[in-house]
Amino acid sequence: MAKKDAKGTVLAGAESTVDSLSFPGPLITMPRQNGEFNLNVVNQLRDTSMLVTTITHWHGFFQHGSSWADGPVGATQCPITPNHSFKYSFNAKDQAGTFWYHSHHSTQYCDGLRGPLVVYDPNDPHKALYDVDDPSTGYRFRLVSISCDPNFILSINNHNMLLIEADSENILRLKVNSLQFFVGQRYSFVLNANQNQIPNVGTTGFTNGINSAILRHVRAPAVEPTSVSSTSNPIGAKTAQELMPTGSYYILPPNAVIEVNLPGGSAGRPHPIHLRGPAFDVIQSAGSSTRNYVNPVRRDVLVSVCAEWDRLCPLYEAFPAQTSLP
Repeated sequence: MAKKDAKGTVLAGAESTVDSLSFPGPLITMPRQNGEFNLNVVNQLRDTSMLVTTITHWHGFFQHGSSWADGPVGATQCPITPNHSFKYSFNAKDQAGTFWYHSHHSTQYCDGLRGPLVVYDPNDPHKALYDVDDPSTGYRFRLVSISCDPNFILSINNHNMLLIEADSENILRLKVNSLQFFVGQRYSFVLNANQNQIPNVGTTGFTNGINSAILRHVRAPAVEPTSVSSTSNPIGAKTAQELMPTGSYYILPPNAVIEVNLPGGSAGRPHPIHLRGPAFDVIQSAGSSTRNYVNPVRRDVLVSVCAEWDRLCPLYEAFPAQTSLP
């Protein structure tokens, strides 16, 4: 459910009660790969000083056979109007890891509609590295950047972080002592609680504890930390080839034109492709035998309409336009 609080923040919750609403939205979990998600989004937004229509995008899921449930306004669906709902049903086919969900409607996710989502892997290849029940072993941290604009650098003094996942993909393990991450990115790292010190970020650049926090180990004394920040091993020093397993990346020549052919799927359920960063030219569409090399449409998402969300468009088109948003 999506609803706005008194401070102007869009809240989300599992039930239509005030106690269930939160920012960020509640953690959504799936215990295994190939599990079925059935997520009914109910719009109870009222404040017309901000957007009252909404949708939800499930960031990181490939949506094989369910492109209609991906969520971006104008690409796969019309927004949900107040007092209406839309049920997103999709399968996490062969995917596990750290994801997140957020509004994909204008700037609405910056108003608060965002939260974490995790699909657990019973056969996680990194499972032997962490066990939260034993303070002498490792702890897995899932880091999700749901911020609206800035990037951050994370460091935990006197500790290294062993990176094991990036954007829902297992990676070759990499040990760092600082990590810069940007909007939409997700990481998992393992932290070993093997220091007697009480680490924190320190005072340099963080006067009076601003932008810092205390990480206190079990059995550590409850005293103020005195350690100093050190960030000499950023992840930016590594290339994609060094981080990713063979076969999970493609090296393209610079300044070259690459043509990609995508096989079609069953009627009403094509597989969408989204290219992050650059856009591509659509030189031939499904059902057409003609190629257009002169003035092809240029975009970064290629998808077709699905009947499951057709009913949303008449409701949205009949809804009064909001033209006075701050």
